[in-house]
Amino acid sequence: MPAALDSSTTKTPPLLERLKEILVTYARFSYVTFGGPSAHVAILYNEIIVKRHWVSKEQFAELVSISQALPGPASAKIAYSLALIRSGLLCAIFAFMIWSILGATVMTVVGVLIGSVKGEIPLWALRLEQGLSAAAIGLVVLAAFHMSAVLTTDKLTKMLALLSGSITVLYSAPWLLPTIMVAGAITSFVFDGYLTPFFTKWKAKKSNIDTSTLLEASDIERGHTSQASAIDDDPTADNDDEYLESTFVYSKRSGLVYFTVFMVLLIAAIVHRVFGPSSPDYGTLASTFYVVGSIIFGGGHVVVPLLKTYTADVGWMTDQQFLVGLAIIQSLPGPNFNFACFLGAVAMSNVNKNPIVGAMISFVAIYFPGLVLKNAIIPFWQMLRERPSVKMIFRGVNSCALGFIFSAAWLLWLQVTATGGNNSYHAVIVATAAVLSGYIGLPVPIVIILGGIMGVLEYVVSDI
Repeated sequence: MPAALDSSTTKTPPLLERLKEILVTYARFSYVTFGGPSAHVAILYNEIIVKRHWVSKEQFAELVSISQALPGPASAKIAYSLALIRSGLLCAIFAFMIWSILGATVMTVVGVLIGSVKGEIPLWALRLEQGLSAAAIGLVVLAAFHMSAVLTTDKLTKMLALLSGSITVLYSAPWLLPTIMVAGAITSFVFDGYLTPFFTKWKAKKSNIDTSTLLEASDIERGHTSQASAIDDDPTADNDDEYLESTFVYSKRSGLVYFTVFMVLLIAAIVHRVFGPSSPDYGTLASTFYVVGSIIFGGGHVVVPLLKTYTADVGWMTDQQFLVGLAIIQSLPGPNFNFACFLGAVAMSNVNKNPIVGAMISFVAIYFPGLVLKNAIIPFWQMLRERPSVKMIFRGVNSCALGFIFSAAWLLWLQVTATGGNNSYHAVIVATAAVLSGYIGLPVPIVIILGGIMGVLEYVVSDI
């Protein structure tokens, strides 16, 4: 849908200029986005919010929360959303392609060539991946620390962040993240909208103090009127007043059209899966991966079991082929949803159909639901986010999202330590990445590369 330009903002730059900005900003993401969705969030936060101020920290946190609550790969939806708000639909599609194209291309080539080749990921590549992931953990912790200065300004938000992080460390389920965010939204809405005014009036009556004075003090504690002071206490954080106003806003009508498109295609995909052929063909690929992209929340590793059920377990490929592809996708930058390219290529190769076409269909089908839903949600988010009741809701949602980021650092650490090596050395990589990025000011791509080099050094020193 065409964007409706906000007349209150500066004149919109020409399309070519906007595309150039997207290319310059996103090009490096295609080769440094190791470590999974939470590491991707940290990289986006550092490069686009801290350095370029495309949106405020609160807006970024809200986009993260919305992306985590919708199906599909969260980090890809965040990267897409930032470009959509900044530069429009065409630029957002361009940004998404840059974000995902390297991993998707590699997985397509591997899927075309893999055939029945068997093998395991070599040890040097495993150590490289550990170094990259450990560096990503340092960036995740650093981003979460900086965001906490803005998002957790009172006891309620700090407790919500603690509880959401603790629950997601201990438990894992596709429905868990959306459920926690809904609970956080209800909690903050009830607390801010009903409990706080009630107890404030009760205290005022008891103490004969002006109610408005106590309410103002309560607002300050919650960060409603003085969030800048929390940022000023952090010398590495930027003031949100400096963020650049969004160029594009979108109409509610366009959001409804996008949602209708999503639902029509989902119904068609379900009908095809129920009544269509079970053997793999192009139509079956499209319907299968569209359904997967529509029902998976959390992205990343959450999608792997469902993909195995829909591909290897029904005979589209062998378990060995599936596992080889899974090992390779873990070693590549970008979203794990790029695994769909490999699966589509292998499935079509096994039935003597064009594997490249299969990979392209799988790529579009698995990503499209999440992105089109983001197009549907953005207009309503832009329209409603400044309303007091919506701000109350997002206080809880954002606090829970921050807890997810902290817990993701721990879950990433478990992933790094599960594959052997010297864990004390990996902790050194984590700390080094955080210090180099947060306090020395080294660019994120260089920090990620140094993490990979340190991982390879472990192989050279300890494993050869």
